[in-house]
Amino acid sequence: IDGAGVLSISNDGYIGTYNKLGKPTSHLGTLDGGSGRVQTYNPNGITTTYLGASEGGGGLIQSFNSIGIQNIYLGSAEGGGGIIKSFNSNGVENVYLGSAEGGNGVVQTYNSSGLKNAFLGSAGDGDGIIKTFRSNGVNTTYLGASLDGDGILRTYNSTGTPTGYWGTDANKDGYLILYDRYGETGWSAT
Repeated sequence: IDGAGVLSISNDGYIGTYNKLGKPTSHLGTLDGGSGRVQTYNPNGITTTYLGASEGGGGLIQSFNSIGIQNIYLGSAEGGGGIIKSFNSNGVENVYLGSAEGGNGVVQTYNSSGLKNAFLGSAGDGDGIIKTFRSNGVNTTYLGASLDGDGILRTYNSTGTPTGYWGTDANKDGYLILYDRYGETGWSAT
């Protein structure tokens, strides 16, 4: 152990290294809950990477920018599947890629305020869907499968009111509906 305090070892299962200014540069050890971690810091002592266990016990890797704001999360989702999250320079999540309920895959993007603006994934039954949203979170389009498994496209106006439906009717014929601004059927054809 150097007299300048470059290395410290604790009785709690923890090893830390420090720069000449006394700022931490790396830590290797055990967390209070008993799991292990590795953490690195920039010359100012700000965390830049973390490798360890999530609260649920799964593995995780986190990356932080030069001022300590998280920008990447790679780890386990609540259900045990894998996820990757990206964050903007303000720490607001802007991309989610990974597992969703039921083990289905999903990609979600968010605007700079953290509101979802696109979704690519699966409906509850496993059919594929794409949804887009306005900057305020209002749904604008849905492309995917109906409850019967037929392909459909739905459009919505800026308030989220339905304006169009292109899909399949009960007889498996093509079906088109246009709605007025209040969501009332204005025209339809098969």
